Formats: sequence, C-alpha cells, structure tokens
Amino acid sequence: MAKKIIIIILIFLILISLGVIGYLMLSSNNNIDLSKFWPFGSKTAETVPLVPINFFPTASSTQDSSFITANPASNPPPASETETNPQAAEDQILSGTSALGLIVTTNSQTKTEQVFFVDRKSGNLYEITANNDLLCLTGETLSDLQEVYWGQDKAGQHLITRLAKFNQLITVSGLIKKSDSADNLGTINNQILGTNISALAVSPNGSQFFTLETTTGGGVTGYLNDWTGKNKKKVWSFQFGDWQINWPKDNLISLTTTPSGSEEGYLYFLNPTTGALTKILKGVKGLTANVAPDGQKLIYTSHSLSGLATYLYNVATQKTVALGLNTLPEKCLWADKNTLYCAVPRNIPNGLYPDNWYQGKITFVDDIWKIDLSQTQPLTTLAIQLKSSYDLVNLTLAPKRGWLYAINKTDSSIQAFALGD
Repeated sequence: MAKKIIIIILIFLILISLGVIGYLMLSSNNNIDLSKFWPFGSKTAETVPLVPINFFPTASSTQDSSFITANPASNPPPASETETNPQAAEDQILSGTSALGLIVTTNSQTKTEQVFFVDRKSGNLYEITANNDLLCLTGETLSDLQEVYWGQDKAGQHLITRLAKFNQLITVSGLIKKSDSADNLGTINNQILGTNISALAVSPNGSQFFTLETTTGGGVTGYLNDWTGKNKKKVWSFQFGDWQINWPKDNLISLTTTPSGSEEGYLYFLNPTTGALTKILKGVKGLTANVAPDGQKLIYTSHSLSGLATYLYNVATQKTVALGLNTLPEKCLWADKNTLYCAVPRNIPNGLYPDNWYQGKITFVDDIWKIDLSQTQPLTTLAIQLKSSYDLVNLTLAPKRGWLYAINKTDSSIQAFALGD
C-alpha cells in the first residue's frame, strides 16, 4: 500500500513539474532559454525560437508549386558567369503621376539631359528635373491616352499620342511650344494623323517616323513620314496587319508578329530606304524581342512549359545562347550595343507568356540586373535589389545624372533608382 502511495506522489510531482515548465515556455515571448533546464550549466545553452509544428499545413504554409524561380535571382548561374553587386540606395517614387512615354533626351543647346513624360490622366507634359522634381510644362486636356512617341526636328520637340475613342485608336501628332514666361504653361499644336494606323515607330534620331496603316483587305502598308506631314512615302506592304514595330538603327526597322504563347512568332528586319525585308527568327512561340542599337544582336523570349525563356541572338552568326536570366524584352533597356539593363522577375508563375502578363493576369516582382554582352557568354550582375514590389517597364537611363527611371506597370507611377559607379 505504501509503495502505491509513493508511486502516486511521484507521478503527481512529475505532472506539476511538467506544468511549470510548460507555463515558463508559454510566458517567455515564444523563446526557450535552455540555460534554465540544461543540466550541465549555461556554457552550452542558447536561446532558440519556439516554433509550432503544423501537422495539417494549409495552402499558405506550403510552397506554391505553380511558381518557378527566375534565373539567376534565386538560382544563380556558376560564380564564373555571375557577379553580384546590389546597390543599397533608396529608390524614389515620383508620386502623383500616371505616366506614359518616359524618355531621356539631350538638350541641343545646353547639352544637358532632360527627362520627359506625359501624364496619362491629364495629358499634360512633364519634365523630371535633375533633383527629381516634377515640372509641368503644358496645360493640355487629353483623355484616354494609350501610347506616346517622341521626336524632334529643326522646328522643335514633337509628340505623337494615341487615344482610345469610339472603339478605335486615334493618332495625333503635335509640336510642343514652350512658354517664354515662367508663369505660363506651354501648348501642343495637334494634328490628327488618322484612325487606321495599327503600329508606329520613331527613328533613332527622332527626325522621322514609320507607320503601318491597315488596308481594306486586312493587310498593311508601311509609310515613312516626316513631321511636316507633307513628305509621306510608301516603302512596304504585307497581306496581314498584326505587327509590333521598333526602329533601333537608321536603316533597320524590326517587325515582330503580335506575340502569343499559343502561336508561333516571326521577326523580320525592314530597310526603310529600300523596302528590303529579311527574315531573322521564325517559329518561336510567344516571340517578343528587343534589338540592339547596332542591329547586330537582339534578345528574345519564347514561351515554354515552365513559363518563359530568354535568349541572346547574334544576327551575323545566327547563333543563340541563353541570356543567363529570364525576363521579357519589354522590361530591358540597351544602354549601348553591349550593355543591357533588365527588370528581372524574382519568380515567374506558370502561365501563357506574354499573354497573361500583357493582360494583367500575372504581375511580377522585379530586381534590376546589368548584363555585359561583350564576352562569349553574357555576364549578369545584380545592379539594384529593389526594396518594394515593382513590375517595371519603359526603363530609361540618364547616365550623366546617375539615375535609372522606369514605370511601374501596375499603377503607371514613375520610379527612380540611383545607379552605382
């Protein structure tokens, strides 16, 4: 009998001890100080977090298998091919704007850099000063703005805007007239170019622009235009009209079939002087491209089962190599013929590319990478690790200022990022 009483008392004392230990564990801000219970003194003790174990994980506590990781943001290439040098400088949000057509130009008189954009909501022209302040230059009232293009000639700075009206795009050309008085805003003398322009690109020096105009049978005709509107010249025609166009070099216009991950795409080079057309890429699903300013190389993206893949293509040798990271060419800027700045998604969800991104069904969270293409293999460097969530487009470099500007696709705000040496 006495033996049973002793056993009961021991069990009771053990239960009390366990209760005390449990109380201490729960009342210590979820941390256990092992020195209180370590039998060999505090020399080997440490404080560790108390982490609850979830035997029935929810969706938020498991890894989402629908995501793949962009290379190399989370899975870097070998160290010999990648350098990492992120800048710690704070980015600046130029608030109160909804921007289109962000561009850096050089003032012909002062030789200083000027940064312009058009406010999507008001139609006003703004300049971003060297101190990243916003200066309103015009008092326009334009609604439903969709696209903005810039040019210049002897008469001054020109602007082409495309407005969505009556279920169609109206293309308007304007000459910017700045006010001589600091108290007054400038004006834009506008002239409607038409409603049948399906695509448009401005020459590298800004003195001309190329338009694709739809024809009755569903085809397109390409025209060279100057800013006077009096010297329009037909240079090319094709039997269908779904093209994206860019003008990276004086005698080279790139034409890419409208991209979709479910369709094979084609890329051509058009000589605007002779009208000669050269096929560059063919049969690439989801094809979207960005051509270097010398026309000798380009980057392009194709849709794949895992999302998208980005490549560097040498036009002369017709050789293709992996770029070293995956992004869309629309998120890249050629600083020169061998240097790219790209906004690279940290993670790329499975989806149909570029369709899902164009339609806003998928949004990326980017960092900014610098890519050196002067070597045999692209050398990628993490230039700026962003501190907020941005899906960046329209990257624009102001090298003399030491700033890189971009537009956040999700809200059209302008972001400014300081570059290192």
